[in-house]
Amino acid sequence: MMGKPNDPQEMGLIPRLCRDLFRRVEEDSQNANMKYSVEVSYMEIYCEKVRDLLSPKNTDNLRVREHPLLGPYVDNLERMAVCSYEVWAD
Repeated sequence: MMGKPNDPQEMGLIPRLCRDLFRRVEEDSQNANMKYSVEVSYMEIYCEKVRDLLSPKNTDNLRVREHPLLGPYVDNLERMAVCSYEVWAD
């Protein structure tokens, strides 16, 4: 999923998606009517256990739930605001 984030030839799916997302945000930033806020979460699902990779102190199995309008989500999953791809990739 991650590949080698600093090598464009071996970049994984996650770094490519993040790079392209911020590229689009930058292209749209020319429009004064548009404002963006980007938050990331990072989780691992292994053997039917969900673990928050942004919060190492949270070692419990997180619960996957479903909101009737918004769809599936993970209870208590850490979210972090990011302002550029470079900040995220470091």
